[in-house]
Amino acid sequence: EGIGPMPLTNYAEVEPFLGVMAVAIKADVMPPWRAKAPHGYYEGERRLTPAQKALLMAWIAEDRGAEGDPGDEPVHADPPSRGLARVDLELKNPEPYSAQIEPDDYRCFVLPWPHEQVKYITAMDVVPEQRALVHHAVLYHVQPQNAAAAMMRDANEEGPGYTCFASSGVTASWLTSYEPGGYAQPLP
Repeated sequence: EGIGPMPLTNYAEVEPFLGVMAVAIKADVMPPWRAKAPHGYYEGERRLTPAQKALLMAWIAEDRGAEGDPGDEPVHADPPSRGLARVDLELKNPEPYSAQIEPDDYRCFVLPWPHEQVKYITAMDVVPEQRALVHHAVLYHVQPQNAAAAMMRDANEEGPGYTCFASSGVTASWLTSYEPGGYAQPLP
């Protein structure tokens, strides 16, 4: 959801893009998958096997992408749910923020943790209110001894948050991230 410029869920949506699909399959850029497995494939990865590539290329070249019998289409599983099964806590920016820099505005927002006692996080998700405007988001954990530095950076800039790029700008640990098409992350 949200990762591609068009849906490809049925023949009518796929047919206009057959030529582009052939080029992308040959170039090994679709479906996108940048991770390299030095000894084969990763479980659950989103890349085509050599047999799948050959089948698609033959269908496009030899059959000119002819539509098959809709009655032969297998039953598809429902796509995974984007959200979490249970939400115990939501942290939100205290005020909305609109990008101030074009084309990309890298911004860190301080979200204070509301608990004093130890808590265990078993799943997390980042849900932008304006998905069309958010390319990605990273959620960091800042240890209590570093929280003042993050709050100071926030206080020293106008508006919510502070300018940052590729890190929070303070000592912190990466917890999770949001990318278009991504899903909530269980942390068993």
